Amino acid sequence: MVNELFKNPAFGVGLTLISYELGKYLQKKTKIKLLSPLITGSLIIIGVLLIGDIDYKNYKLGGSIVSFFVGPATVSFAIPLYKNLRIIRENLIGILAGILGGLLTGLLSALILSRIFGLSHQIRLSLLPKSVTSAIGYAISDMIGGVPEISLVLIVVAGVTGYVVSEFIFKILKIDNPIIKGIALGTNSHVIGTAKAMELGEKEGAMSSAAITIAGVIMVFLIPLFIKLIF
Repeated sequence: MVNELFKNPAFGVGLTLISYELGKYLQKKTKIKLLSPLITGSLIIIGVLLIGDIDYKNYKLGGSIVSFFVGPATVSFAIPLYKNLRIIRENLIGILAGILGGLLTGLLSALILSRIFGLSHQIRLSLLPKSVTSAIGYAISDMIGGVPEISLVLIVVAGVTGYVVSEFIFKILKIDNPIIKGIALGTNSHVIGTAKAMELGEKEGAMSSAAITIAGVIMVFLIPLFIKLIF
């Protein structure tokens, strides 16, 4: 009876939502930014699966349903993007240059680090999509022969890292321009970075939303070319 419960998609959905809410509660109580619900929630899920000796495939039946809504949620960022369309048009060249520079830096760093640590070819491929949002990164990783689950983990790590350290970096480098802040967060930290950008201001959020969309489109073409020429 218990095993049948774990094979029900409702188990994966329920565990995901409960773990996330517990993560939010923990962060709210401790006020520690590093304790993002994405981190603590993931650890709770892993702990439950290990302690209960539950097959990951059983969890994924429901977990994949939650993952499905990542795409529509990402599309919703188009609202602040539309509201600030004029600013984007006026700064389009600078925005494109910033996004492209961030993407190339991410690809080159993945290549250099993977060679330094002697990672396998498949793991190297899994590193490349870390500079785009999860919905796009998952598809790219699968397309180029990487491991999509590993790519998703790296995308989340990049997002949480940006969420935690971005304000400190902006302060140290004395970056006050909302466009630069938004583009940096969206390009490097994706959806989680955009959530942080929206905390900073509507303009930052709009720029971050633009960066997510543009970076995703560019990377679909850039990664295959990068693999062919350099990787």
